[in-house]
Amino acid sequence: MPYMEQNYSIKTGRDNTAITGFSMGGRESLYIGFSRPDLFGYVGAMCPAPGLTTDLLTDAQLTFGSVKPYLLFVSAGSNDTLIYQTPAGYHDAMTKNGTTHIWHYVNGGDHGGKTIRPHMYNFVRAVFKAA
Repeated sequence: MPYMEQNYSIKTGRDNTAITGFSMGGRESLYIGFSRPDLFGYVGAMCPAPGLTTDLLTDAQLTFGSVKPYLLFVSAGSNDTLIYQTPAGYHDAMTKNGTTHIWHYVNGGDHGGKTIRPHMYNFVRAVFKAA
């Protein structure tokens, strides 16, 4: 982020900052989003990989304090044969904790484009609306 700010003309602040990722990147975007909601106003994850609630956070930590993102968007595909129900586990933990989020379950979605494309379409349409 400092490099971008130094080398490009960009808007700064959480109102203008989003993160989303796919698979391992989806897990990382969730981890970063939960760890630094002060920096990211919009957080997305497509088919987030296992390990977030075992290696990095617990189910109980899938919540926010007083600073929350404007959008937390998690997508999963019904035909994902790589990570199976991992995203649903994250969704269930967030629901149990009262963490506001959008659960985007793509019927016929896989661990690839059939889930990525609808996630990106909807995520990009929803970001940067808070300001």
